Amino acid sequence: MNIDTIRVFAISKLAWIRKQQEKMRSQERESPREYLDRRVITCGGSGYLLKIRHNETAPAVQVLHSRWF
Repeated sequence: MNIDTIRVFAISKLAWIRKQQEKMRSQERESPREYLDRRVITCGGSGYLLKIRHNETAPAVQVLHSRWF
């Protein structure tokens, strides 16, 4: 496909693109989540009990059991 054809197409859709960008910017954002000890979090449709351990190693996630909540 010719680069000029692609450029003309993109320019013809510029108003729509800007409208969609503004629509996305004006949407309400989710508040930041707080990960608290002994809370149930969902991942992949399953619920897991969160246990937070503070130590000096790199952050990590470990699933110790796959229990449904």
